[in-house]
Amino acid sequence: MSLVSKIAAVGITAFISFMLIQLVSHKLLVTQNLEDLENSFALRELQHSQQYLNSQLNQVEILTTDWALWDENYEFMENMSKEFIQKNIHAPSLEAIGLHGLIWINKDRTLRAGIMSDERFSIIPNLINDFITQHSYVVNLIEDINYSKTGLLIFNEKIYLISVHNILRGDYTGPSRGWLVMLQIAAPELFDSHLERLDTKTTIAPLDLFTNRDSETVTPISTIKIYKEGQSMTATKHLSDIYGKFNIALTSEMPREIIKHSKDTFNQALYIQLVTAATIGLLSFIYLRQQISSPLSALIRKIENAPSLEQVSISKKELQRDEIGRLKRILRYAIDKLNTHIDDQQKIQEEHIKQGQLLFELANNPDLNAGHLHQSFYKILSTFVKNSECERATIWIMNKPLTTIECYACYSESGNNIPNGTVFQTNMLAQNFMHKLMNQRTFTTHLDRDVAQDLTGFEVSETAILCPILVNKQMKGTLIVEFQLSHQKAMESKELFLASLSELCSNSIYANERKKLQEQLNHMAHHDSLTGLPNRSFFNLLLDKTIARSGREKTKFALLFIDLDKFKPVNDQYGHAIGDQLLIKVAERLSDRLRESDTLARLGGDEFLILLDGMDNQFDSKFVAKELLDVLQRPFEINEHIIRISCSIGISVYPDHGINLDQLIIAADHAMYQVKNSGRGALSIAETPKTNVNS
Repeated sequence: MSLVSKIAAVGITAFISFMLIQLVSHKLLVTQNLEDLENSFALRELQHSQQYLNSQLNQVEILTTDWALWDENYEFMENMSKEFIQKNIHAPSLEAIGLHGLIWINKDRTLRAGIMSDERFSIIPNLINDFITQHSYVVNLIEDINYSKTGLLIFNEKIYLISVHNILRGDYTGPSRGWLVMLQIAAPELFDSHLERLDTKTTIAPLDLFTNRDSETVTPISTIKIYKEGQSMTATKHLSDIYGKFNIALTSEMPREIIKHSKDTFNQALYIQLVTAATIGLLSFIYLRQQISSPLSALIRKIENAPSLEQVSISKKELQRDEIGRLKRILRYAIDKLNTHIDDQQKIQEEHIKQGQLLFELANNPDLNAGHLHQSFYKILSTFVKNSECERATIWIMNKPLTTIECYACYSESGNNIPNGTVFQTNMLAQNFMHKLMNQRTFTTHLDRDVAQDLTGFEVSETAILCPILVNKQMKGTLIVEFQLSHQKAMESKELFLASLSELCSNSIYANERKKLQEQLNHMAHHDSLTGLPNRSFFNLLLDKTIARSGREKTKFALLFIDLDKFKPVNDQYGHAIGDQLLIKVAERLSDRLRESDTLARLGGDEFLILLDGMDNQFDSKFVAKELLDVLQRPFEINEHIIRISCSIGISVYPDHGINLDQLIIAADHAMYQVKNSGRGALSIAETPKTNVNS
């Protein structure tokens, strides 16, 4: 084997080994971290979807409980009032409360009355008969008279949100007259407005499995599973229906954009390395062939063909050739270039690993996951600036029509920061530019000085890179980094890292919006939708805490049960709209009279409960109740109508009339009904029991 062939063989072997090392290191160090990040995104999206589904189930349960404890509902189950059917069992009522089914079932598990519709709230008569035939035994799930059951149900190949409750009087007296069933179809677009990531699709559907309803033991079919195929991945979790059977699948599908762009970038870098190395190898081979191999071969042939060494003719030029020395210099040069190239690639690899670690740490940052925008944005900007050559990084948030842009966070090593909260009115050119970015959905865009200043309204460095921040396919803001032209190549190598940071900004904004939505849902679950006062369940929690505290501190408090007198004639004469306005004004007057430490709640209809904390004796509570009677006796002016009402108040005191929630409410309720029976418009204190029974 010739010298050139040996050198070529060694070069090819080194080149192949180097490329294999590159592939393996990328797979082990970068791809695995990015795949872990993808998995966390998928699991979190599935968790958010399940939380949103639980909130929808909670709303149906609250609505069912409110209807099941409605006195008119109870009376209907006794006498089958046609007026009740005309008012409540028809399509407009069903659509008004956002449900697709209302069913009243007798104690013998037969249909008393009901109505069911499809997704468009079109009534289907035969649908309710099919439901009763297949699912009338759902009431078997309720064992206690004050217990309800809520969950998912598969019926006619659709997923329903179902809640079942015993029908009782509003004051919890019985006996139960049957069951009230409320159903809501889980439409395919249920999760469309609650997505965490761009291009994510979340669905809920029945499993293609046969489930034996008579089986006594039911276990989950599987845990959460993540399937990855090509450029997309799917996360699936099995949910149980109301019977406890795991035959419902909650699925989130999303693109694998992080892996896709990482692989594309790595493939491009690998292709450039391959072409560069092949070109250098080819040029080196030609050079070795012409400058070393050919002269040496010619000299060897001369020596071999010559009869003796003395007859070998070597020119002066040939004597001056130091072929081995030149070969050494060429090899040294090639080795130096290869070492330099390896060092550069190692630096790039180390930078990618470092970027992956930074992305992983930021993705798990508590402020980002909790939706604390200013803290998470500052962390993202400081991380990028400290690991790049940019002059300044800024996050701007836009309003929905893209007419204003506000600085939410800014960071620079020199301290040349734009103040947070700075608002700039965008011009038509800037709006068109942002609309174009949103439609093209580009990850990064280079800006010159003039365009950047038109967008932000501030003087920027020589050039800038912009990353749009998109949430649910809508432009929410931009991430802009400024740098000098001398650092352009270094900044271009970090564009993928910058795009990933923009995605983290989107996640933080989505977490913030989801946090606000959760707070709104929590408020709706614990407060009356008409008056904004605490509802029955929230008031019960507060009352339990007050009982526990008063028991420890040996203090007293009073409970006032208020029922408006002659409220029904107001609805009959002026309409329910005026009645609702009257309830709102009643709540306002009662709240104005109470202290900050007192609690006012609406039980439903025209009934209210008041918790007077720190009442040392019955006289104090009677004094407050007397003032409330006077406040409500003053006329109300609503839409040019003068309305006069009164109220009946029952009072119970802890621990004189009870030591637990049920005892106190029942005592106040009985005292209120004594006022009702004695002529109304007055107050009454509950009778002190002869003996207190521990709860």
